[in-house]
Amino acid sequence: MVHPNGGCLVTKSSENHNSSRSNRGNSVPSAMAPVADFSANMVTISPGGSVSFNDLSTNNPSSWEWIFPGGNPSSSSLQNPSNIVYANSGCYNVTLISTNGAGTDTLIKTCYINVSAGNAPVSNFTSTLINISPGDSVDFYDLSQNNPTQWQWIFTNGNPAVSIIKDPKGIKYNSLGCFDVTLITTNGSGSDTKAKTCYISVNPLGENEPNISEQGFSIYPNPNDGEFEFQFQNLQLKDGKLEIFNVTGELVYLKSLLEINHQLMFNFSRGLYLIKIETEGKSFSRKLVVE
Repeated sequence: MVHPNGGCLVTKSSENHNSSRSNRGNSVPSAMAPVADFSANMVTISPGGSVSFNDLSTNNPSSWEWIFPGGNPSSSSLQNPSNIVYANSGCYNVTLISTNGAGTDTLIKTCYINVSAGNAPVSNFTSTLINISPGDSVDFYDLSQNNPTQWQWIFTNGNPAVSIIKDPKGIKYNSLGCFDVTLITTNGSGSDTKAKTCYISVNPLGENEPNISEQGFSIYPNPNDGEFEFQFQNLQLKDGKLEIFNVTGELVYLKSLLEINHQLMFNFSRGLYLIKIETEGKSFSRKLVVE
């Protein structure tokens, strides 16, 4: 197509960049118009994130015009503009017009910058104990998803009654009763609240489940990072079984006590488990927390 000024107007699509280009040059054979191109240090960001752009144009352009819809600033004449901030979610084009003495070239990359809000957290938690006696303490562990950055715990009738630590430990309960626990988690995309009603039960002395360590059965460390040990000291391992259940109630391990040595080791993924031993007509259970 012949341009009114004697140049040539060319439009083509770039398959790799979902882009379009227009080039306008003069007819001087000894000079070549620029071929605009560019890259960014990142193309997917969260709201409020910034992007830096790098000119990759060929044939030595001498001036540049950038257009950033949705960005702040929305335009630039620098060769390599940096810290273009995108405040809102969306998919944004980027345009570069590069120029030299021989002509001008324009490159538009469609939907080049993707600003995604990400996912708000999904709050969840567990604890080392839920049935205790007055004066006992409980450790709590965050199990929330989507990488929260802030935590707000509320321990009804606990001491302390609140915490902003990810995994608060040593929360003491002095009074009898059944008490709620609430966790509010927050990240850059939002917040979520998990309230467990009547989660901590403080019962009179002697009314809670037996302390397994006093029965000669100990688990350590607890909580742990997925590797732990059983030790059996005074407990007589006669006919009976050892079972381990995950938080959904699924049986993940079963073995006869006659097959168990005095020390065992396991590897489990992060979460809450219930360990149960049945022997000599008695049943012992204990929570295990894998962080």
